[in-house]
Amino acid sequence: MNDPSNRPFSAILAAANHNQRPALKSLDAPDGLLLPAIVDARLRRNAPAVDFTQSSSMVGLKGDLLLLRLYGHWDRAFPAAQHVASVPWMNWGQFEVLRMIVHDVRWAAAREGDLDSVAKLGEHAFDDDYRPLFMEKEGLPFKRPLDDPKLRRSLGLDPSPGSFILPPPNRITPFLNDLSLLAMIWAYGGSPVWPMDRLEHERARLEAGLLGLPGMS
Repeated sequence: MNDPSNRPFSAILAAANHNQRPALKSLDAPDGLLLPAIVDARLRRNAPAVDFTQSSSMVGLKGDLLLLRLYGHWDRAFPAAQHVASVPWMNWGQFEVLRMIVHDVRWAAAREGDLDSVAKLGEHAFDDDYRPLFMEKEGLPFKRPLDDPKLRRSLGLDPSPGSFILPPPNRITPFLNDLSLLAMIWAYGGSPVWPMDRLEHERARLEAGLLGLPGMS
């Protein structure tokens, strides 16, 4: 485990709350950003509740920062990732979610040619003994919102009589899920199932699909 202090997991998260939460709450707030109403409401709900000790809060923050990055607010997403990257890393529990936050921003920096930021953010974002098992998979934990027929119906992409359609705010989740998984695979160099060119193609497709959902433009 990459924990230089040998402190218990809960103590590391408590320290992160003390040291990093105030800045993250501010960076996650949507004030002055003129975001779509769905995204604005999401951030207003999540920002006050940022809490490293709650896995649901970290999943929410992961999605929030991906959305901020996607809507061009690099000035929020990048410093937030820097704060997250300062937490000592361990290869279990909430730390995988935190790594996903960092790797999404690292991938965006790589696409801009900012290799210095890629390297700095990645200094503590890996464990030498870990390689994500989902790198070799096509199915779960991927949601495949643009490809799964049942999910497409629930997202309103292929409506049919009597089909259940998710409320607009809930349609974001499967896209955020898969984009985070792709960022983690990219960080580990891709795989035979997910080579780099496929990762880039699927990322662009999912981002376009997410922005094309009702209320997201």
